[in-house]
Amino acid sequence: MIQKNHSINIHEERLQKISNCISGLGLDFSENIQMLTSLCGELLNGTCALYSRLNQKILYSVGQWNTSCDFNPIDKADGHICHDLIKNNESKVTVMENLQETAYAYSDPNVKKYQLKTYVGKVVRYCSGLPIGSLCVVFKEDFKVTCEEKNIITLIASSIGREEDRRQAEEALKKSETNFRTLVDNNTDAIMRFDRNFRHLFTSRSVSQFVTIPPEDFIGKTHKELGFPEALYHEWEKNLQKVFDSGEPFETEFELDGPKGKRIVNWRLLPERSAENNNNKVETVMSVARDVTDLKNSIKEKLLMQSQLFHASKLASLGELAAGVAHEINNPLTIIRAHATIISDLIKAKMQHIDCHCENCNYCSNYDKELTFLKEQFQATERIESIVKGLRKYAREDTNQLENIDVEEIVDETKNLVVNIFSKDNISIKIEPDSPNKSKPYFVKANSGKLQQVIINLLTNAKDAIIEANGSMGGNITLKINSDNSENIIAIAISDNGIGMDPMQIEKIFVPFYTTKEVGQGTGLGISISNSIITSFGGKILVESKKNFGSTFTIVLPIEEISTKNPEKINEEKLNNFSKTKGNILIVDDEKMIRNIFKIYLRPLNFQVDEAANGEEALKMIEQKNYTYVISDLKMPIMNGHVFIEKAKKLACTSNTKFIIITGHQISDYQHKYSDTVNKLVDAYIEKPFSKETVIETLNKLGLH
Repeated sequence: MIQKNHSINIHEERLQKISNCISGLGLDFSENIQMLTSLCGELLNGTCALYSRLNQKILYSVGQWNTSCDFNPIDKADGHICHDLIKNNESKVTVMENLQETAYAYSDPNVKKYQLKTYVGKVVRYCSGLPIGSLCVVFKEDFKVTCEEKNIITLIASSIGREEDRRQAEEALKKSETNFRTLVDNNTDAIMRFDRNFRHLFTSRSVSQFVTIPPEDFIGKTHKELGFPEALYHEWEKNLQKVFDSGEPFETEFELDGPKGKRIVNWRLLPERSAENNNNKVETVMSVARDVTDLKNSIKEKLLMQSQLFHASKLASLGELAAGVAHEINNPLTIIRAHATIISDLIKAKMQHIDCHCENCNYCSNYDKELTFLKEQFQATERIESIVKGLRKYAREDTNQLENIDVEEIVDETKNLVVNIFSKDNISIKIEPDSPNKSKPYFVKANSGKLQQVIINLLTNAKDAIIEANGSMGGNITLKINSDNSENIIAIAISDNGIGMDPMQIEKIFVPFYTTKEVGQGTGLGISISNSIITSFGGKILVESKKNFGSTFTIVLPIEEISTKNPEKINEEKLNNFSKTKGNILIVDDEKMIRNIFKIYLRPLNFQVDEAANGEEALKMIEQKNYTYVISDLKMPIMNGHVFIEKAKKLACTSNTKFIIITGHQISDYQHKYSDTVNKLVDAYIEKPFSKETVIETLNKLGLH
C-alpha cells in the first residue's frame, strides 16, 4: 500500500512541477530553455538531459542537465543521434535501446565515452513546423519509457520550441529598421511601438488577426482614441508606463474579443533607448502581442491527459488489489466446498445403513432436505467460483502473453462476472451462441485478460446507453457469436436497445478522449484502447448504430487452428489398482483446514498422510521419510512453496517423488512467471478451489502414467 501511495505521489508531483515550471518562465529565453531541459531530465530520472540546436551542420548543446565536466557542448552534427533525429523530423518520441550494440556506438562520440544504453528524444520545432533542435534524455542503464513520460518530453519540447520562436523574434528586433520591417510584416505576432504619450508609432500588419481596425489607422493614436474598452486601455497604459519608468521588460496576458472570437493574448513590452541618449532614458516601448489561446488549450489538454493517466494508474492499482482479494477468497471457498462434500458423503453413508421402506419416513425426509440444502450450497459456491475466476482473469498481471482462447468460454465467463451487477439496473444479458451444428470450439490467439477487458468495456458502454435511454426501465444486451469458415473469422456482436448514436458520433467513436457521455462520466479512452487491443490481435471492431434505436459493436478476430483431440482416458482396471496401492503423502499448507481436507480426502485411498505448515518444516520431514507425493501451496510464511520445492528436488530421497502445486492464482499465470524452472520442478497443478474428484484425478494421472 505504501508503494502504491508513493506511485500516486510521483504522478501528482510531476504534474505540479510541470505546471510550476511553465507558469514560472521568465523573459530570458536562454534561462527558460535551461529550466525546461533540467525539468525534463529530472522528471524522467535520466543520466543527463540535453537540448541541442542545429546550426549549419554544428550541434550546440544550449540546454544541459547533469552533464559531465568533460562534455563537449559544440560538435559536428554528422553521426550524432540528435542530428539524425532532427534530420528525420519524426513527429513521435524516438526511443533507442541497447545503444552499445548499434552503429551509434561508433558514430556518436558520446555513446561509447559515457557508456550510454538508452536514448529518448523529441524533435523541437518552430511554430512553422521546421525542426530547430532536439530534446533528449539518456540513460546508462536499460530504461522502459511509459506513455506518461513520452507525453512529458513532448510537452517540454513544445515549450522549448516556443522559446525558440521568442528568441528568433527578439533577435530579429535588433536588426536594422529595414530588416525589422520585413520581419514584422511577415510575423504572426502583432508588433507595435509606443511613445511616452502611449501613441502608436508603428503597427505591423499582423495586428489584423486581433482587431478589425486597419494597421494604418493606429498610427498617431492612443488605444483610447481607437475606441478600445476603458478597462483594457487603462490597464495597457499602466503597463506601458511601468516600462517607461523602470526601464525593464514586462510581460502580461489579457483576453480580447476580435475577428476570431475571444482570444488570450500574451503581451511583451520591451524598453527602447536611443544610442545618442546618455542618461539611459527609455524613449519608446516595443510590444509583441501573440495569440496563445491554442497554446493554453494545448497545455490544459496535456494536463488533462496526465490526470487521466494518473486515474488509469489508480485503476491498475485496484486491479492488483482485486487479484489479491480473489486469491484470498479461494482458501475459504475451498474449505466451504470441501466441508459440504464431506457432510454430503456422511449423510449418504448414513442413509445406506437405514433399512427403511416407509414412504413418509421422517429420517429419510430430513436427510433428503439436508442433501437438498447442500446441493444449493454447492450451486452457490460454484457461482462464487465463477465470479472469482472471472475476476482473477480480468485483474491478472498484464504480460502481453498471447494464448489460444475458447471464444464461447471467455464470453460466458465475462457475462457471469457482470450479469448480477447489471440486473440491479433491470438490464438482462443474453448469449446467442454459434450454430449448434458446429463440430468443434473456435479459438482465437489473444491475451485473455485484455480480451475480457474489451468485452467488459463494451458491455458497460451498452449498459450506460440503455440507462440514458430508458432510465430505471432497463433493457436488453445480446452477445451473439458468429463464425465464418470461408473467411476464417469469428465475430462477437454486443447489441443494446440504448440511446444509440448519430453518424457524426460514430465517425469520432475511436478518437482518443472523445466521449458521448456527460462531463465526469467518461474519459473517452475506453473505445480507443479497446480498438487498439483488438487490432493488436489481428482483428477489428465494427460499429452499427442508430439514434434512439441502439448500437451494435462487433469484435472480429481471426480463428486460430489448433488440435482439439480428447485427452487419453484412464481405464477402470488401472483406477482400481491405483485405489488399492499404498504410499506416503505430505501436505504443505499454512492453512490447517486445507491440510485437514486433504487428509479426509486421501486416507480412504490407503495413503499415509502427513502435514507441514511451511516449507522449512516440510524439508525436515522429507529428510526423515520418503514420500510418494508432495502437495504444496505456493504462498506460505517462513519459506514459500517455490523455494521449498527447489530445495527438496535437490535431495537424493526425492528422486521418485511427485510434486504437486496448489495455488489460488491461475495456473497459466504461475507457469508464465516461473517459465524457466516450472517444467523441471513440478509434476502437476491443482487450482483452488478444488474438489475431491480433482485431487483424486490428479493423483491417478501421476500414478498411472
